[in-house]
Amino acid sequence: MYILGVHNGSHDASGCLFRDYELLAAVSLERLTRKKNDGISPSMEIPLPAIDECLTIAGIERADVDVICTSRSHWEVQTYSLHGRWWIKQQYYRLVGDRRTPSMIDMMRKQGTKDAASIFNAAVFKRNYGFDKAEIFFFNHHAAHGWPAYFSPSSMMH
Repeated sequence: MYILGVHNGSHDASGCLFRDYELLAAVSLERLTRKKNDGISPSMEIPLPAIDECLTIAGIERADVDVICTSRSHWEVQTYSLHGRWWIKQQYYRLVGDRRTPSMIDMMRKQGTKDAASIFNAAVFKRNYGFDKAEIFFFNHHAAHGWPAYFSPSSMMH
């Protein structure tokens, strides 16, 4: 099973790839663009160069990825599955070619949900990027910083 980790933040965007929980590759976007702390933009909602470099290192393609675990960071507005007033705004942005990347946390709040998957249009994402069979999961970026401390060997001591 191939698991792709993605941080698509406005800074320090990166990708990593695991095969059955063994790290195969980890690439920060800034290493490829030579722009310190480089992140995503309206023209690139996920760090494709970093992701594709990870896949190249492993010798696989996007269609081979089984699971994507990504941060609840910034996504292009057309990647959301919105309702109400925000659906109308989304249609307007599509018509005028506005590719803004609002924060998923903000969009979750505006859509009245705590479930990131409920406002994410996985079908559009998979079609746009070729991750045909991948299941998509979201993680809380800031909580992820605390997990290594919680599960470190020193925290396991009695």
